[in-house]
Formats: sequence, C-alpha cells, structure tokens
Amino acid sequence: MRRRVAAILVAALFVALAAPAAMAVSAPPKVAIIVGPVGPTITDSYRADAEAAAAVALTLTSNVVKVYSPDATWPAVRAAVTGASVVIYLGHGNGWPSRYSDALMPRTQDGFGLNPVAGVDDRAHQYYGEAFVAKLHLAPGAVVLLHHLCYASGHQEPGMAEGTFDQVLGRVDNFAAGFLAAGAGTVIAEGHADPVSLVAAALTGGRAAAAAWTGASWGHAHITSYASTRTPGATVSLDPDTINPDGTGAGYYRSIVQVAGVPVSPRVVTPLPVVPPGPPSLASTGARFGQGSIAGAVLPGAAASLRIPVTRAARSLPASLAMGVRWVPLVQPGTAAGEASTDDSLVVGEAASDVVGTAVATVKGNALAFRATLPVDPGTYVVLLTLETGDGVPYDVATQALLRPFTVVVHRPIEARITAPASIEATTGTATILNVGVANTGTQGWGSEFLAPLWGDPAIEPWLATYLDGVLVIDATWVDPETGAATAAATYGLPRDLGVPGHQASLQLAVRAPDHPGHDLLVLAIAARGSLGEFPTDSLVIPVLVR
Repeated sequence: MRRRVAAILVAALFVALAAPAAMAVSAPPKVAIIVGPVGPTITDSYRADAEAAAAVALTLTSNVVKVYSPDATWPAVRAAVTGASVVIYLGHGNGWPSRYSDALMPRTQDGFGLNPVAGVDDRAHQYYGEAFVAKLHLAPGAVVLLHHLCYASGHQEPGMAEGTFDQVLGRVDNFAAGFLAAGAGTVIAEGHADPVSLVAAALTGGRAAAAAWTGASWGHAHITSYASTRTPGATVSLDPDTINPDGTGAGYYRSIVQVAGVPVSPRVVTPLPVVPPGPPSLASTGARFGQGSIAGAVLPGAAASLRIPVTRAARSLPASLAMGVRWVPLVQPGTAAGEASTDDSLVVGEAASDVVGTAVATVKGNALAFRATLPVDPGTYVVLLTLETGDGVPYDVATQALLRPFTVVVHRPIEARITAPASIEATTGTATILNVGVANTGTQGWGSEFLAPLWGDPAIEPWLATYLDGVLVIDATWVDPETGAATAAATYGLPRDLGVPGHQASLQLAVRAPDHPGHDLLVLAIAARGSLGEFPTDSLVIPVLVR
C-alpha cells in the first residue's frame, strides 16, 4: 500500500515534468492493461493489481483501456494495444527454451495467454505467441510491462529448474522480440512485483522506465547486460536474486530489454483501423458438425489425426481455419488446476488441461480434419473444441455451439481390455465354461500360445514365466461377498495372436466352482508375468450363483 501511495505521488511529479511534452501532441497517450485467465482466485488478484495500475495511469492520461478475463480474447487485446504507448500484461507466460518443445514455436510462445472465447471463465487459456504479437501496431517506442509471467524474465515455472544461463538469457531475449518488432522500445518483465510503481515512468518514456527499473526498491543490484541475438541493436539486462561464487546467478525474476535510441517520450499515433467489433460467425452457413473421432494409435504424447464430420454445407466453410483443442481429463487432479504457486509471488505454473492448443484445420470432403498432440498421461479425456479463423480469431458463440465435445482414451503402450457375461450360474465343485473376450488395446505385443492347465502347476509355472519372459495372463479369483475372503481359482495364458496391437480373441475358460452353494463373486484380472512387471489394466467382477 505504501508503494502504491508513493507511486501516485511520483505520478503527480511526472505530470509536472512531462507537461511540455504533453502539450506537443494531439492526443493523450494510450495505456492498455490486459489481464489473462490464470484460475479464479489468482485472476482476481491480477485484476486488483491492474486496477491499481490503472488508477496511477489515469492521473497522467485519460486514455486507459482495460481488457480483463474472462473477456480478454485476441481480437479485444489486438484492438486495445493498437497505438498504445504503454502495454501492461498480467497472466500466463509460455516461452522458449522450455521442456515443451525442441525449437521456438512462434504461434504459441512468447506472447499472451488469453481467453479462447469471451465470457466463459478465468481458467482456460489459449496462447497467442510471437507470430501474433509481431503484427501488432504499438506506438513507436512503446513500453511493455509484463508481470507475474513464467519465462518472460528468465525463470521457467514454479518448481522447475532455471536451467543454464544461456537458456535464461534466451527466454528473456525471445519473449521481448515480438513486442519490439511491433514497435516497442522497452520490454520489462517482473515476476514478483506488480506494475503500479512503473506506470508513471513508463508513460514518460523508455529511458525513464529503464531508470525506474534500475533503481527499484525491490531490485537486487546484480544487473548485468548483454547484446540481444534476436533484435539488432537491443540490449538484454538481468537482475537475479543472488550471485553465485562462480559469477552465475539464480532467481531470474527481473529483466529489461531495450533498443538503442529509445525516445524520451513515446510518440502518440492515431490508432490504426482494427477488426470491427463482433466476432465472425459461421452459424448462418448451414454447416453442422458431427461427433469427432481420432485415427491411428492413441498413445501418450503422440501426434494424431482428428476428424469432425460436416453434415451439411461443407463447401461453405472458409478455406483457412484453425481449431483450438483442449484436453480435459475425466478425473481431475486433487488441487485447483492452474493456481498452484510455491510462494507469494503469484508466478503461476499452468495445468495442461487449462491450455487450449491450436492446429491448422482443413476441409476434406465432408469433414474438418486437423492434427493435434495427445496428452502425455494415459486416461480418458473430454476434447473441447474452439473454431477459429486462420489468423486465430475465434468465431462467435453461435458457431462454437455447433461443435460437439467427444471423448478420447489415451492408451498405454501395453494395455488390454477384457469382456465377459454380466453374471453366470454354476454347479458346486464342477467346471463351468466361461466365454471371455480379450483385446490388445496398446501398441506393444504380448501373449502366449499356451492356455491352462500349464499355469497353476507349481512344477511348471516358474519355468514357464521365465521361458515366456514378458507375457500377460488372466488371473481368476473367487471372492466371498460376505467376508471378502479371496481364493485363487486359476491362471490362464493368452493366445499368441494378441501380440499384435489391435487384435482380439475369444476364449473359453474352464473355471471350477466352489464346493458350497450360494452367491459368490468371480474376479477376472489381466496381470503381468516376467519382464512386464506391475501392469495396471482391466478387470471384471462377475456375480455367480452356485447351485
């Protein structure tokens, strides 16, 4: 609070100092303040920081534009920052180098994390990276303030190692490149501090902003500067929390990138024409979208082809489309997604289920086709889709309502499924033939041409498990429903042809019923032998009436 009061007093001083410059321009300088979605609780905190910064800015200019989640979409942000002398962004950051890609991905990295569509929530976010940012039209020499982002100031995400110094420096240099290409002269990234104390200086110009950043009370006096490799003539400066004995730093939460010859005061320009208000729509084309499907092996982290049938008017769809894809697991993590933080800095790591990925979509016959990367964790996912124009602008709500969510099961390399009758009857002490179906739903081979009675023989089973190193079997177990007592019934090998992924087999298993009549439970479970080790896969519980 003391810092914010001081900022307002400093703002008044800058009004007096900047008065001659203000008289020389035809319009008040524009400040654009953007808050992206980072989860309900933390987004509220970011909005509070943004409002405090807006209060300071309004003491210096009447032209303050605010775009906050859940309405911080790409079209809204693009319009807001056009002609802006100061751009403030609080939200998720996605940069490079990172563990998520081997090379810079300009479409999604080093830019904004925004709402896919307006008015939904403060959680799901879609990245608009350097490729989008570089096409913006900022006021020449604009100052960009990035607060609470991952990657922008050099660090990765909470809990992740910072990596090498070259990686740290590259993250800062890359994150600033798109904004500098759009006309900015200064890009400041603060992981911990809010933007309030830098707003007044930023409105006075890049040199004043740099001086305010250098002399900030929360600085560490560890500033070192390096020539940019991304932007000719730019300088990258870092201020790590600590300096190690070998000269390297740690805790990279402060950075500034500035081009040579930054004007004392940003020029104010007439805003360029922007896309008219109101998102585009396909609702009137008559096109209707069917249930989505996926082709090929559905494996963790694999690239897959997805297809959305278009039941009518496929030819009316534009030639250039993009599809936003969000993978939401049916079993959510125990903690609130997208809001985990290791300290009070509000630098927030992201949950994969909150990220909307993008892919180029093409009309092929009567279907919309695109490729997407599957989640890295096995499980069942609901696929949520967002249809966009080729340049990343989401279509309106009526268009999005035409898309149908669908489920995708991401399989393990070794995985099986088993089917059997819902219930059976048996005679005490006699063998009952049970019809069972088994399918290899993974991609790795397994199986044995041997069936019972070889399994279960104490003299043969150890040798068989060694000889057939790495196989799956069916374990049958009787369970008393009243006491829970379990009695092993038999173990059955599986046919060799199940070694081929996608193959299925129908088996007839001879299961000996208990010697007493009554109600029992027969549990069939696929288990591993040999090198496959622990294998979590399918099982069935079958009620059995023993007469």
